[in-house]
Amino acid sequence: MGPSGAGKDSLLSAVLADPPETAGKIVLAGRLVTRPTTAPSGDVFVTPEDFGRLLREKRLALHWESHGHRYGVTRAMDLALLAGALVLVNGSRAHYPRARELYPDLAGVMVTADEEVVRRRLASRGRENPAGIAERIGRNKSLDSPPPAGVLVVDNSGPLEEAARIFRLFLEEIGGGPTKLTAARPAPSARSGL
Repeated sequence: MGPSGAGKDSLLSAVLADPPETAGKIVLAGRLVTRPTTAPSGDVFVTPEDFGRLLREKRLALHWESHGHRYGVTRAMDLALLAGALVLVNGSRAHYPRARELYPDLAGVMVTADEEVVRRRLASRGRENPAGIAERIGRNKSLDSPPPAGVLVVDNSGPLEEAARIFRLFLEEIGGGPTKLTAARPAPSARSGL
């Protein structure tokens, strides 16, 4: 989770391209979104009507709204968890408390970046105009409270490979061992040094 422009998709792509072997099988849960998607993130566009139908049919494991769009992850995530995979979800900071209620052993990762880095990334993707970028930056500041206990914070302001290295170490620490139906295993203790 983290603000738009922090580089979550890039970080996930880097880690999935070179996953840590000791973490076991790692799966990225595809997201359904009610806006056209152009990023190579694996997001799938669905109409608001189809999204509503999936909700009514209880086919979404997680769902949230952000910036006027709806996001969801199908119950295929639960099947991957039951099969022993470590499932990664590109989620929402605002939805994190609810996700923890549904998956109590969820291990959170907050991806951050300096404001100017975020501003440049948002401008380069061309999805928002300057007012939209300013609104996102303002929302980021409103959500910039300290992360919940146990959440790993990864600063992705610098070289992507450095952030990916830290994320891989985290996955190594929480991966392996017996699998239960959770979105991940407990976050590492403060002694982890991450």
